[in-house]
Amino acid sequence: YPGCDAPPELGQIHHAHQHERGGPTTIDNGILLCYAHHQVIDRKQITITHHQGGFSFTLPSGELVGISRHRAGTDE
Repeated sequence: YPGCDAPPELGQIHHAHQHERGGPTTIDNGILLCYAHHQVIDRKQITITHHQGGFSFTLPSGELVGISRHRAGTDE
């Protein structure tokens, strides 16, 4: 989640494209979110879009919440 600095051990896997809406259960569709931000995503119905270098987080109104970049040392 943009600006989140929670360590990975506090993370939960979330489907970037929600499984209930046809998103695949694949590693490429997974994003690691801390518990608190996982709840925010679900409560506010934020859409997560994977792009080269990270993820975009958008409210249902179309307003951009922010962009999260892949951390250094990852494959993407």
